[in-house]
Amino acid sequence: MGAIISRFRKEKTTYALLETLEEKIADLETYTITTQERQKRFVGNFLVVSIVLYVLASLVFYFVFLPPTWNERIIHSLPLLICPMIITLVKKGLAWFFERKVIGNTEELKALRAEKKKILEKVMDKETYKVAVDILNKFGDKSQRTQTQSLSAMTPMKGPQPMPMTPKGPGPIRPQVPQSAPGPQQQMTPMGPGRQMIATPIGFNMRQQTPMMQQQQQQQQSGLIHRPVGMMPQQTMPYRRTPYPIINHNQKGMLEKMVDYLVGDGANSRFAMICKECLMHNGMALQEEYEYAAFRCAFCGAFNPSKKQRPLAPRLPFEQAQLDKMLREKRGSTSSAADSEPSSAAEDSNSAEADAASTPEDATAPPAEDLPQDAEEAEQDPQLEDCTDDNEIASRKALRNCLPPLSDLVMSKLSYRRELVPSDPAQAPVLIVGQTGHLKELPFERVRCKLEPRVSAEIFEQAKSVLHPAPTDSCSLYLDLAKLAVLPTKASRHNSESRGHALTKLVQTHTSGVSESIVVVCDKENLFASGCAVARAFPLYSRKTSKAENGVTSAESVAVDVEFLLTGDDCVTKQDVLVLESAAKGIRLAAKIVDAPCSEMNVSGFLKEIDVVAKELKLTPKVIRGEELKEQGFGGIYGVGKASDDPPALAVLSYEPEGATETVAWVGKGIVYDTGGLSIKGKTAMPGMKRDCGGAAAILGAFYAAVKCGFKQNLHAVFCLAENSVGPKATRPDDIHRLYSGQTVEINNTDAEGRLVLSDGVCYADRNLKAGIILDMATLTGAQGIATGKYHGAILTNSEQWEQKALIVGRKTADLLAPVPYCPELHFCEFKSAVADMKNSVMDRGNAQVSCAGLFVGAHLGFDYEGAWMHVDMASPVHNGERATGYGVALLLGLFGEHSGADLLKRVAEAAAVGGTVKEPQHKKARVN
Repeated sequence: MGAIISRFRKEKTTYALLETLEEKIADLETYTITTQERQKRFVGNFLVVSIVLYVLASLVFYFVFLPPTWNERIIHSLPLLICPMIITLVKKGLAWFFERKVIGNTEELKALRAEKKKILEKVMDKETYKVAVDILNKFGDKSQRTQTQSLSAMTPMKGPQPMPMTPKGPGPIRPQVPQSAPGPQQQMTPMGPGRQMIATPIGFNMRQQTPMMQQQQQQQQSGLIHRPVGMMPQQTMPYRRTPYPIINHNQKGMLEKMVDYLVGDGANSRFAMICKECLMHNGMALQEEYEYAAFRCAFCGAFNPSKKQRPLAPRLPFEQAQLDKMLREKRGSTSSAADSEPSSAAEDSNSAEADAASTPEDATAPPAEDLPQDAEEAEQDPQLEDCTDDNEIASRKALRNCLPPLSDLVMSKLSYRRELVPSDPAQAPVLIVGQTGHLKELPFERVRCKLEPRVSAEIFEQAKSVLHPAPTDSCSLYLDLAKLAVLPTKASRHNSESRGHALTKLVQTHTSGVSESIVVVCDKENLFASGCAVARAFPLYSRKTSKAENGVTSAESVAVDVEFLLTGDDCVTKQDVLVLESAAKGIRLAAKIVDAPCSEMNVSGFLKEIDVVAKELKLTPKVIRGEELKEQGFGGIYGVGKASDDPPALAVLSYEPEGATETVAWVGKGIVYDTGGLSIKGKTAMPGMKRDCGGAAAILGAFYAAVKCGFKQNLHAVFCLAENSVGPKATRPDDIHRLYSGQTVEINNTDAEGRLVLSDGVCYADRNLKAGIILDMATLTGAQGIATGKYHGAILTNSEQWEQKALIVGRKTADLLAPVPYCPELHFCEFKSAVADMKNSVMDRGNAQVSCAGLFVGAHLGFDYEGAWMHVDMASPVHNGERATGYGVALLLGLFGEHSGADLLKRVAEAAAVGGTVKEPQHKKARVN
């Protein structure tokens, strides 16, 4: 019986007492927070209700019970004046009531913590070592846990040990207690409010150990070295940071919070990229990027995979037969290259040294052989970085190796189709591209025939949901064979709604180099511009020598199908397809002429291209060439090109259908190469001057497409062809030429030659062809890129009506334009000459160079010309990087679409007719004396 009674009278253990105290402390802390929240809620509700009732009572008193006299009003309004004081007193009373509870709770909490501290201070004397360590690890504060870790590291070694070394000299002798280096013990560290225990080793060292430190540690474990206590303090594990943004949002100012709320791109919307291995900070990422971002830590080098992956179709195995064939071809090409490598080793080394000396690359970049293998693979194919399946990596590598070189794209056969043709992405890759709104409304049923059986409806819908254009975006639906791309969502008033430049870039980026399909999702308004934009992505010209096994360029079998899905109830007609194919051929023809070097595309080569177009259209070109130009008075063309071995020429293509009532003439500058003449260009300015025939090339491509689409008026294309060379017969500065207009020009800059040939061309169009509308197009001035930029050509015209129309058509076709001033009375004086009618270059190069150059051409037509004259300077838009763009073809087709028999071109012209209704008074076209 006594044993039973003693069991009930038994004192609680220290562990149980501390658990009870911990629970009470947690309850009191929770109660304090709850009381403070209740205080805020009560006071807030009381203030809101009181103010509302006070306002209502004031309104009722004013409109219902307001006495007629002022004395009665003051007496009756006293309760309303007393109410705010009553509200304030009640508020203070509530605050006092709750604060009294919080103060009492705080005092009780302080007493419990003091009791807990008192127990923990005596725990080392009352309990055993093991129990005391466990209690301190669980209930102790940070300083006590650190002390416990140091105590844990002082475990004495077992077995006989040699006598410790003691220091000599005066002073107290400290006992040296030898210790071993046992394995890391486990301590229980509380994490979070739920007090979940996470086992971490005591004395865990976060520093990377050097070989010397590892050797000393092994010697300590074997008993060869004994570390005295206090000589080398045990390092503790640093505080483990949590992956949260490093910015304290409570310390932000009101302006920063407003920016975060309005812009949505501040620190409040960013998350820290924390390495899972070393917990180091690797920058910040937006919320939409954080889930899908994978990164390699800059501190420890560990790879951190993304938390989520963009939706992909199930990874189907690559067709084995095709894969084996591709691998055999790859091994055969590798072995043949290895056989020929020894004989050319010295030559390769010399060429490598020459390339290294001439290539302006960053000198700090590591060589390719020093890069790790995974980095090299990531450079070759960034999509392999997030791929973990070995089979999938092998399939992607094999697919990448089987694709033909990029040079083969230049010979792709481009075809436009009205409807989608069923195909398998594994056999014919597909790219679906459109604007965000159009893609979101696109049901899977409309593209099922292009994606099944590789892509399901669920994958397609998920892919649409993750696209966030900034300004563009893309998502893979099935390996690299089916992709979804989105165009920018916004277009300013001087840009094209079709975003043709972005569409061209997307197609160039995601094209696979094999026979494929490109599905463009757009509306009928942007059908023409989108079709032309795709054509710009597939240039024709190349002289790269990559060959297939049979010796024929593999690109000859590459066929690219461009298919359209229109929004709403619109559909693509057969006539629309004819227009798009004709425009695409014209764009690619113009780009080919511009890309070809002068060794191939000289004056004779250009005339051959004119002959090819004339034969296809069943026309006969008129050509005036060489000395015949001089005899007939074309002093501008002859003077520019007489120094070349290939004589200059004026060529004319004329299309005169029955029933025509108007005559339109297009004049193009065709300087096949511009050295600058005796005013020669420098070594950095001369490369690329093969593009100086871009105006004539665009005229030829547009003429072909316009006739193919059924032009209903008389149309003439005038080509002013010459090569501005240096030689004994070259024009000298100070020479004077008489142009076809009869006016004389003093040459003060032989590098300003384009205006000379154009002047003969426009005068011929007026005098011989009797054209009522004349448009000349030229890569005339380098100042055009400064004035209107790389994407907008400059237009100068004597007609405000045609200027407005041209600007709108430029936006409708993505061949953008921007106006420059037409003011001959202020600008033409720059060409004043003392010995001739004019000079060919301005005196002040800071006075509207683009306008002045165009006015020089217009002066030989006459500023009193009764018809409409337009001058388009497209020196910068003619190319993008090293490739020609075919600029001008779509612009001309849309600008004169009202004379076409194609509804698609008429639609473009009708849209521009709304903005082109301004008529200019005739007296503004008068000749300037």
